[in-house]
Amino acid sequence: MNADDIAKINAQAARLNDAASVAPATGAGKPNGAAPPSSYSAIHVSKPTAQERFDTTKAEPMSPVIAAPKPKSRDINDVKTEHGIDEVRQMFDSAESNELPHGDKSAKWPQPDMHLIEDDRLPPPPFDWNALPPALVDWVKNTARDCGAPADYVAATLICVASAVIGNARRASPWEGWVEQPHLWFALIGQPSTNKTVALAPFKVACNAIEKNAEPAHKEALGPVLS
Repeated sequence: MNADDIAKINAQAARLNDAASVAPATGAGKPNGAAPPSSYSAIHVSKPTAQERFDTTKAEPMSPVIAAPKPKSRDINDVKTEHGIDEVRQMFDSAESNELPHGDKSAKWPQPDMHLIEDDRLPPPPFDWNALPPALVDWVKNTARDCGAPADYVAATLICVASAVIGNARRASPWEGWVEQPHLWFALIGQPSTNKTVALAPFKVACNAIEKNAEPAHKEALGPVLS
């Protein structure tokens, strides 16, 4: 960019400033310097030809296009505001389906099967404390009491976490030729808010402590590999 180009840019900027300074100030305090129109209508604007699009010196300025706003559709909130919640309940209570069940053209909606929302499942069987080593029975009972969780959840999580911590370090072999690794999978099944999550909390704390204590030796063992 030379001195002539800079002079042209400065001259153009000066002309724009002069035009802005002499423009009449109308509609002071209104957005965009003009009062909003009282009504709206769509204005048809013809599209410029290809020649007009490229020849900007002869093309006439286009008129602004103001689209008519769409009317607001009414919904259930409008009914509630105007007539109250009782009218809304009445609308739902008196509503009927426009679609009849296939096969029977005169039948109405059947009554819903309410037993689907009832808790008709049998309770779980009592936990067999003989399934745990005697040294762990008191610990599971106390932990379950502290957590407010069923002892089943605590005992199942204990066995599952123990199998994960042991990993491949130990194997069981009832006789020659049969070797089992302690890989066990458990799932805590129950209704919402039956304290499944809180039964996991003590074992999360224990696993974090084990991992923290083993981290220095783990990094030292991986030193030659990482370097």
